[in-house]
This record gives sequence, C-alpha cells and structure tokens, in this order.
Amino acid sequence: MKFKKISKDEFVIKLQVGDDIKKSLLDFAGKNKIKLAFFQGIGAVSESVLSFYNVKTENYEPEKLKVFGEILDLTGSITRDIQNEPLVHAHMTISTKQHKAFGGHVEMGCIIGVTGEIYLKEFNKKILRKPEFKRHLKLMDI
Repeated sequence: MKFKKISKDEFVIKLQVGDDIKKSLLDFAGKNKIKLAFFQGIGAVSESVLSFYNVKTENYEPEKLKVFGEILDLTGSITRDIQNEPLVHAHMTISTKQHKAFGGHVEMGCIIGVTGEIYLKEFNKKILRKPEFKRHLKLMDI
C-alpha cells in the first residue's frame, strides 16, 4: 500500500497486488490516527470474501469468491469502536469477465489482483460504533 496526502484532510491510497483491502484500510487508519472518514474506490480483485447480513438469523453470511473481478464500486466509512480501535464498514460490487455482478460487505480476504485506487476524505470528529439493535451489529452512535 502507498498513499499520498493531497490536502489537509484528503488522501489517495494505492493498493498493490496481494494487498487485503480491509486489512490495508485498518492499518492505514491506525497509523494515520483516522477517527472518521468516508472513502470510495475502484480497481480489481483476484478473490473476495463478501458477506450478507441475514436479518432472520442475525448473522453475517460470508461467501468466498475465487474469481477475478473488476471493482465497480468500493464505498465505506472508518470510525472507532468503544475501545477506540478503527473499524472499517465497506461494501463492494465486483463484475466478472462474463459481466456478472456480486456485492456485499467487505470482509478480510478481498485481495487486490491488479490495483486498488481509493479516495479517502477524513473528518476532524470522532464517531463511535456501539453494539445496538441486534447482536453482531455495531452501529454509528450519533
């Protein structure tokens, strides 16, 4: 991962082949003391783990996709949990060579296959995520 600060509160992040998207964003947030940010990105993955929140079972259901895909959209936020650790909440849509689209919550295991280009906007505020509503959900405490 490489990054460049392009203004007081904006970054461009370049993920490289083999980088894990979620891990890279968590590392970036920790090292740069990001308290609150929103981001979007494009690129390509060699494999992905995307999950879907099942409201009936109150659990995330991950699915590993061993397929090369173009990232049509990567969007999300960085906040902090009640222990002040960074949290990444991201969704991603990818498209295969056959133009089939898959999407869901970004989990560890979304591996960059060519490049990842992310624009990140930081805010000088802190918003915590706290367990709320149902188990397994840490929602913004606003």
